Formats: sequence, C-alpha cells, structure tokens
Amino acid sequence: MDGVVITARGWRKFVAQGGGRVLGNWSIYALGGLLPHALSVLLLPIFTRYLSPHDYGVLAYTTMLASFFTIVGSLSIQTYVVRRYYDCRTSDETRHLFGTTFVFVGLYNVLLLAVAYATLPQVFRTLDVQVPFSPYVELTLLSMVMDVVGLIPLAYFRARERAGVYVLLAVTPALLNSALSVYLVVAQGMGLLGRYYGQLAAFALFLVVNCVIMTRIGRISWRYSLIRDALVFSLPLVPAQFIGVFVNMSDRLVLERFTPMDQLGTYSVGFGMASSAAMVMGGMYLAIQPMVFRLASESRLDTMILSVKRYILAVTMTVMCVVIALSQELVKLLTAPAFHESYKIGALLVIPIALQAFITLVPSLYIVAMAKTRYETPIRSTGALAGLVAMLILVPLLGTYGAAVASIISALVTLFTYHLVICRRSGVRLGLGRDVVLMGLACALGYGILQLQSPLLLLTAAIKLVAIGACVAVYLWKTAGALQLNPDVAVSRAP
Repeated sequence: MDGVVITARGWRKFVAQGGGRVLGNWSIYALGGLLPHALSVLLLPIFTRYLSPHDYGVLAYTTMLASFFTIVGSLSIQTYVVRRYYDCRTSDETRHLFGTTFVFVGLYNVLLLAVAYATLPQVFRTLDVQVPFSPYVELTLLSMVMDVVGLIPLAYFRARERAGVYVLLAVTPALLNSALSVYLVVAQGMGLLGRYYGQLAAFALFLVVNCVIMTRIGRISWRYSLIRDALVFSLPLVPAQFIGVFVNMSDRLVLERFTPMDQLGTYSVGFGMASSAAMVMGGMYLAIQPMVFRLASESRLDTMILSVKRYILAVTMTVMCVVIALSQELVKLLTAPAFHESYKIGALLVIPIALQAFITLVPSLYIVAMAKTRYETPIRSTGALAGLVAMLILVPLLGTYGAAVASIISALVTLFTYHLVICRRSGVRLGLGRDVVLMGLACALGYGILQLQSPLLLLTAAIKLVAIGACVAVYLWKTAGALQLNPDVAVSRAP
C-alpha cells in the first residue's frame, strides 16, 4: 500500500490542513442524522397504540410522495449555492447569491404548490388512489414547501462549515414535529391527522426562523444571471436524484412480485440495519462536500483528490467492516426473535449501500465540483438499468439474496461508468479499481469477525469491536494516505 507511517508530525499536518475540522463536522453531522431516527424508534410503541396499520400505510404513501416533491421542489439549487459560494469574491456578491436563490425557490414552490392543488385531486380520482388527496396529501405538500425553502439557509451554514448550527436548524424541526405529533395524537386524540398537523406547525415555525436568518445572510434580490447559472448547474442533477430513489426502491418492488411477504419483511429489516452505514456516510458527505467545492474553486482539486479519496476510502472500509461484523448483534438488540435471521441478508446489503455512499462521496462529488453535472444522469441510468436487469434475472432464482447481489452489480457498474467518464472527459485516474479490491478485503474481514461468538451478546460485541479496532490500528499504522491532505500529490492522468 502506498502511504507513510503515521507520526505525531503527520497528524499535526493533517489537522493544520483542515482534516481536524472535517472529522469534527462529520461527527456532528452523523449525530444529527442519527437523532431523529433514534427518536422515531423510541416513539414507535406510542404511535402504534394510537394509529392503525391503515394509518401507517397512509403515512408511508405520503412520505414517498414527499421524497419526490422535495426533489422537484428543490431542483438541487442548494448544491449550486454551496459550490458557487466559494467563487464569490465579496460579501455583497455572497448576499445576492443567497437572497436571489431564496426568492427563486420560494416563488417556484408557491407556483408548484398551486399547480399541484389544481391538478392532483383529479389525478387521484382518475387513478382511484386509496389515499385521499385531502387532507393528507395537501397537508404533506404544504409542509414540504416550507421545508424546501429552508434548504437555502442550511446551504449557507454548510458552505461556512458550521456543522453545529446546521444540525441545530435541521434537527430541531424534526424534534419539534415529534413532540407536537405526540401531543396532538395522544393528548388531543386527533389520530392520524395529528401527525400531519404536528409536522405542518413545526415547519411553519421554522419558516419564520429561516426568513429571519435570510435577512442576516442574504439580500433579497432577483439576478437573472444567477438563476440561469443555478438551473444550468442543477437541473441535470434532478433526473439523477429520481433514479437514485428508484434504485433504492426497485429491489422491494421486484421482491413484492416474486417472493412471499414474510421474506420481503425480513429483507426490509435487514435493509434497515444495513442502512446505518448510509447514515454514517451521509454525515461524512455533508462534512466533506464544502472542502471539495473549495478546492475546486481554488483549482487545487485535481492535485488533492487522491488524498481526499484515500481519507474517504479508509472511513468507508471501516464502516463496512464494523456494520458487517456487528450485524447479528444489531439485529438481536433491535428486533423480535422472528427477525433475527435477517442479519444474514443485512450483512450482504451493507456492500451495495456502502458502495453507493462511496460513489456519492468520490466520483459523483468530483463531477459536481468540476461543474460537469450533465454526466450524472447518464451514469446513474447505466447503473440503474444494469441493476434492474440483474434483479429480474436473479430474484426469481435466489430470492432476497438475488436482490442483494443485483444491488451490488448495480453499484459496481455505476462506479465503473464513473471511472470511464472521468478518465475520458477529465483525463484523471482515480484508481477506483484498487479501491474496490480494498473494500472487498474490508468486507471479507468483517465476515471473518462476524463468525466470532460468545455466550453473552454484549461480550461478543465487545470482542468484535476490539478485533476491528486492532485491524484499523494496523491499517492506519501502515498507511497514512487517508489521513494526510497532501497538495504535492497529483493524480495520474490518462494519456
């Protein structure tokens, strides 16, 4: 392995070059992502006493609609804002950036909401959708408009790398939503509507907060050139996001057609366990994206991308190894005995989930930082198509394991396509093939540690963590490539 032995001097260099801030922000972002999920789990026993399975079906349907509406409503403008922030040379230019995009997103979403209210009720009646548009869907859409507008102030704190303020503004509405929902559902006896009104009240309050923040960080204005540049940059990302949602859902859609519902339930539990890897990696994305955009604006990204990539690779390998090795213990702690065998499919699903997170953090982030967003949709489409074909072939043969293998194929095809596009269009060689081999070795190590067992659950978890810690220490001792952001190391280029 290339790299140098870690020394105290090397660690100080890493911290001095901004690595310490990245680690600190990553910890804060990861904690902020885990808190709402932990609260949802804790409140589940309460809500399941007052809401029926049918109510949860309505919630699941509107949550899915909210995911799509957020993509359409945001247009990924917040990504453009964070990237453009580092090209602003004066405070006045920065204020106009946030003010113009805030006004555009607000007006666009009001128009989008009006169109939805005018057309969707008839669409729902024509398609005979089981969930009524009024009041559930209309309340969901109104809440999402308020939430989407708040993405611009959040982009400011991401660009400034103020992770604590970002997490406070992102997590507090979710916590307030939970508190209000419990009050309305339980104390006021409003049932399912309490969940929707609780969400609406929380987002309405924070819409006021976000407007106040905008008066301090932005200047209300309308600059056509900014809006044009934002749309040119961001619109190619929208289809790619839809494809990402489709990829995340396609396995369960195919399984529903070819496997019994009990197998689908086991798969879903395993998928939920494996998704803990995505939550951790998602925190890293929020922490490292501003640094990558800053390097791109300073024309230093090509010279430092390998160092950044090695840092991300080390974290990815560690997360894969930890979640796979502890999958059995996690499932036993969090589920009923009937679901304990789901750790087997969950450990396998860690591989595609972590691979997709690595793709988002390295080749995809590189393309976005270099303003080559037009390549995102074709690349993502190639991986999605490969995964869907593999799923239709393998699921009838192997059931849930076929779905997991198909997801791995989809991730590998996506990564290989990114490699080809970046190599041919930018002439940059990121060494992604070697990274796949190293991640494969980390998975193999995780599966090896998974076999360690003792009579006590917590003792087994402790033994596994010690074994993983020893392996990580050896890796860090052998190579510091992931821990030194060295501007003197340039990437190799294709001839």
